[in-house]
Amino acid sequence: MKIKLLVFILSIPLVFLAACSSDSQTTNDVNATNKESDEHIREIAWDFVKEMGWNDEVKEEWQRAKVTKTIAADDDHKFLGQAYKDNYEGKEVLFVSFESTPSILIDPKTNKVIGYKSLENPPVEGYIVNKDKDRIWVIPEIKKEELIGKSEEEVFALVMSEKYHGEGYMVDAKDIDKEMVSSLQVGQKVIVNFDTFGLSAPMYAHATKIKIVEE
Repeated sequence: MKIKLLVFILSIPLVFLAACSSDSQTTNDVNATNKESDEHIREIAWDFVKEMGWNDEVKEEWQRAKVTKTIAADDDHKFLGQAYKDNYEGKEVLFVSFESTPSILIDPKTNKVIGYKSLENPPVEGYIVNKDKDRIWVIPEIKKEELIGKSEEEVFALVMSEKYHGEGYMVDAKDIDKEMVSSLQVGQKVIVNFDTFGLSAPMYAHATKIKIVEE
């Protein structure tokens, strides 16, 4: 009887170790699955960023984007249409956070992109020193006195000089109202709101709103 009891007592640690080993393997399998799932979600989000053209002048290590969960809210996110707003507002969705492009909202069940959150960047105020179709070059540091009486060619020569070369923001206005874009002229002072930017010289900025504050 004593021998049986001794065998039983000695077998308890072995059973415990076997159980721990099984739990550890299960945990590793779950972590591996979650990692693969996150990588797939990042890829879906980055494909959408490329489709929107937000990556054109942005250097981003998208593989390092964070994948978390959030509650979709109309006052904080932009849905891809009213149907998405009706279906997802107030519900938990996946949120892929990038550093220099808008973050992406994804349906956790279908893996479809349903919306995004714009970057929160302070607006830029400065003078337009060059315009090319739907792009304007805005320099906050330049003074009005430096522009008065100069032709567009003379202003361009000024900003290409050592003093201002590479300064300011090259504003992409392709998503701004066409009538507003057509009214923009060299020498105007504007306030530009933007959601994405790139490390270039001048710095690339995708405009979400442009307001003329001084003709």
